[in-house]
Amino acid sequence: MKRLFIILLSVAVLTLAGCNSTVNEMTEADISNEETKETEESKEPVIAEESKVESSSENETEFQSNKDEAESSEAPVKDDTENQPVSENRENQTEQREETPASTEQREETQSPVQTPEPTPTPEPTPEPTPEPEYTPAGYNPGTVVSLAIAKCQAGGMITTQDNLANALAEGRITQEEYNEYYPYDGLESSYYSVFVETDLNIASTTSGQPLRSEDAIATYIADMLLLESNPVFNVVYAGVYSRNGTDFYEFRCLR
Repeated sequence: MKRLFIILLSVAVLTLAGCNSTVNEMTEADISNEETKETEESKEPVIAEESKVESSSENETEFQSNKDEAESSEAPVKDDTENQPVSENRENQTEQREETPASTEQREETQSPVQTPEPTPTPEPTPEPTPEPEYTPAGYNPGTVVSLAIAKCQAGGMITTQDNLANALAEGRITQEEYNEYYPYDGLESSYYSVFVETDLNIASTTSGQPLRSEDAIATYIADMLLLESNPVFNVVYAGVYSRNGTDFYEFRCLR
């Protein structure tokens, strides 16, 4: 029994020793495998990071070149701006801010011009016609013309019918009855000619168109015609108004 127990114990010991070696071998293999995996996994990020670094370096190089070009183009303006005082820079910024809305408004006006309504023309006031002054005729007294004409003829050596009858009665050449019969025109009522003169002195004239602008001028016109007669006995009588073609005339009858 002891031998059997010893044999079993030795078998158990051997068995345990074999298991430990197997476990150790497996553990070392697993560890090596895991280290290999970790190394490969660590390499992949490094490669990825290297590619990223390369791409970023290229981008930075391009960005730096663009930035250098922009700075080279903006360099004069920046220098001028830096050389200006701070107050002028502020004023320039303010003017630029003020000019920006103005340019925007100009663009809006250019794009959509506002059509202003045309002003309605105010009708010019029609000038009122100047009223023509009313025409006032210049009248005169035909009886005054008769008296003046008789006086002018008497001054020229002529004698009226009344004076001639009075002289004949005084000299006894006629009776009182004859005087009364022939007085005042001594039978010359049917022996006369008429002189027509406009009743308006503004248009009164002779038959030849010479104006007669006064009573004395009309009397002279009549007397001058009577003084041409060979018989000195005469008389002048006003016979009334005569109308012709819308114009009124005074009729003066010259007895001779």
